[in-house]
Amino acid sequence: MNSISYFSDQYSVFWKEGEPVEYTKPDIKFNKISKLMKEDYLPNILLALHGLTQRQLEEALGSLIA
Repeated sequence: MNSISYFSDQYSVFWKEGEPVEYTKPDIKFNKISKLMKEDYLPNILLALHGLTQRQLEEALGSLIA
């Protein structure tokens, strides 16, 4: 599968402007959420996307999650 096919320009997301977009799985404990918000966890992967075109970004992100 082509990494570009993971993303679609046809998909529209709806959220209230000015409010954070967040989701928590029901089985995740609050202390884990708190640690994430305080940045107590370090990421395993960093992906620099600055200066890329949308197509380049989609390819890089698709390759990362594939």
